[in-house]
Amino acid sequence: MQLSTMRTNVRSRCGLSASDGLASDAVLTEFINSSIRTFSMEQDWPWLKATESFNTVVGTTIYTPTTGFRTSQSVTSEGTDLPYRTMRDMADPLRFDGSPLFFSVDFNKVVIAPKPDAVYAIVHAYTATETALTADSHAPLIYEWAIDKPIIMAAKLLATRLKDPSLMQLLNAELREVDKAIANEVRQARPAPIPKHRTDWYIH
Repeated sequence: MQLSTMRTNVRSRCGLSASDGLASDAVLTEFINSSIRTFSMEQDWPWLKATESFNTVVGTTIYTPTTGFRTSQSVTSEGTDLPYRTMRDMADPLRFDGSPLFFSVDFNKVVIAPKPDAVYAIVHAYTATETALTADSHAPLIYEWAIDKPIIMAAKLLATRLKDPSLMQLLNAELREVDKAIANEVRQARPAPIPKHRTDWYIH
């Protein structure tokens, strides 16, 4: 959904028109961007999942992720998943040269150990950040089935500015319903868990 449509929806929920100074484009753009940032930080949403590829440099262990990176999800080297280790646990592997065996994250840098002894193809899966919306045609990464939440959150910010407690109650009730719907969508999108079978059974 484009920024212009999101602003219209915020005004509609608050019963205001585009000519109302309390709900100017500039004010609503600020509220919407603030709401998107807050919403995106709630969890690692599926629409924020992204990947990047790069090659290691011999002897280099620290790599800067792409712009928009927030948190790492996984790292693979030549198609093999690398286990995550804390930086403390990386101290010993970092003393050696060899093929990548582990990864860590240190101050928004991806760290690979041991020190690469050759060029290896790396795929870094990460959670991205939302880019601020500025133009009317800009749209967030948020899926359509979740877009109502930041709109309602922005409307709540506007309701606070309007000092309208009745409107705030209505928006809070709508937000609770939207939260339930989003949680249901996320559950349905997740793969079913693999059944675990006991291995201690035996036949007499």
